[in-house]
Amino acid sequence: MSLPSPVLRLYLAAFAYTTTEALVAIVVPTYLDAAGLAVQMVGTLVSVFSASALLSRLPTGLLYRRHRARLLLGVALALMASGALLYPLSTEVWLLAAARLVGGFGFGVASTVSLAAMMEAMPSGPGRHRALAVYTTVIVMGFAVGRAVGGPVADLFGYGATFILAAGVGLAGVACAPRLGAGTTSPSPLLSKEGPPRESPRPRWRNRLAPLAHPGMLGVGLTAFMLNYLLTTSIAFVPLYALSVGLSLTEISGIMAAHSFSQIIARPLSGEAARRWGHRRLINATVILLVVAYMLIPFCRAFLPLAALFLVVGILRAAGVVGNTIQLAEDVPQERLGRGAAASLYNAMKDIGDVSGPLLSGFIAGQIGLANLFLFVPPVLLALYGLAIVGVRRLRGRASLVVM
Repeated sequence: MSLPSPVLRLYLAAFAYTTTEALVAIVVPTYLDAAGLAVQMVGTLVSVFSASALLSRLPTGLLYRRHRARLLLGVALALMASGALLYPLSTEVWLLAAARLVGGFGFGVASTVSLAAMMEAMPSGPGRHRALAVYTTVIVMGFAVGRAVGGPVADLFGYGATFILAAGVGLAGVACAPRLGAGTTSPSPLLSKEGPPRESPRPRWRNRLAPLAHPGMLGVGLTAFMLNYLLTTSIAFVPLYALSVGLSLTEISGIMAAHSFSQIIARPLSGEAARRWGHRRLINATVILLVVAYMLIPFCRAFLPLAALFLVVGILRAAGVVGNTIQLAEDVPQERLGRGAAASLYNAMKDIGDVSGPLLSGFIAGQIGLANLFLFVPPVLLALYGLAIVGVRRLRGRASLVVM
């Protein structure tokens, strides 16, 4: 398959922004801990990044046009680089929060623009599907490389070196931002200068929010929230737990890299598993097994057991994400809720999980300790998730569309 130059440049830009984020994310929890911050404050500051990324999505969507893709992506990567450079200079909590805000906003813009640009850089058809498959793989690889490298660099040269490396990768990505040129990007009817058709009455808020109550969409959102709450809780607090049992930053990087690399291998295989067993069965199995796996963390006090456990966690997460994506495509009827709206709600629930995981789990860890956090939060979350799914199934009644 021959790829246009903008697509190749987008691959490089995507690799740059994910590697930049992973380099920072792998050392931020231990960096904040070394600065003497309480575990609750660590969780709060980690969640600021995701909250800022969430806030960036609407203005980015309003500003995006294909001829602005290069500018927006370049500014986003520059913001991520600037955020990384703020960490070594931050001596106060508000400066650390500013670093998280700047980096998170840049990440949100970069991830939004790069996906939109990918859709426009490739014509519709099988070629676009293959290009998007490669794009998602590049993203996972960027996270894996950043997590594998960040810890060893911090061990050898100090935290500042990791942050400087992250800034350098981000700035290198600015040069990769592609120029798409003028095209036929169609603005949303909501953004059209002519406005909505006069004969269409302004819908009530109740009608606008009605799709949220669709059982299929509720099931998709609950699963997305569950998976991302567990993920961001582990990203924020597994490094602190590993540090507390005597592991080095290099070993922590190895554990989180095992999590990432196993996902690269497992995602294609998970699609076949969903085809054979059904995506609902796949989701049920992976959510339960993920909870069990996270509860095993306090029993692993050495590098090899934790690395092996996170290889398994990565495989399970990959299966869960693939099942959740198929759930979005198949369990939400397009005639009831458009694909664009469904994707927005899906991403919003992921973002809410990203924000609430470190925030709430940080508060809980401050009360019961890091080891007990992993024994308490996953089963409680699973119980609440199960109750919510039961409620969704009751809402569904006798409808043929099912969530689980």
